[in-house]
Amino acid sequence: MHTVIGWNSTSPDQQYRIRIVAHGASAKPFSATTKKRVYVSFLSNSTSNPAPLMEKKYVFAAADLRSTTTWRGSDEALIEFFDYPSSSSENLGAPSNHVASLLFRKGPAGRFTEVK
Repeated sequence: MHTVIGWNSTSPDQQYRIRIVAHGASAKPFSATTKKRVYVSFLSNSTSNPAPLMEKKYVFAAADLRSTTTWRGSDEALIEFFDYPSSSSENLGAPSNHVASLLFRKGPAGRFTEVK
């Protein structure tokens, strides 16, 4: 057994949605510093059962992993991952550690790709 948490973020024009799903380590609390498998998907909101415009798996070593998404128009999104180590509290405000930043941009074919 392991913990699975997820987030969604919709583009400003409501055409696209980012789905982020994080899987914790087996038999460990999500708040423990372990490898988290993170799946990022971009989906179109224009169909009832959309095929992903982009899907990618990441692995981050983190404690209580969380993310924020900032859309820069409807063609670009920045996802930032943070964690809250067991010595801090999420309820006290800002996250303690920056884990990763991922920038995605929509290309001419309508698919999103990561900008390195």
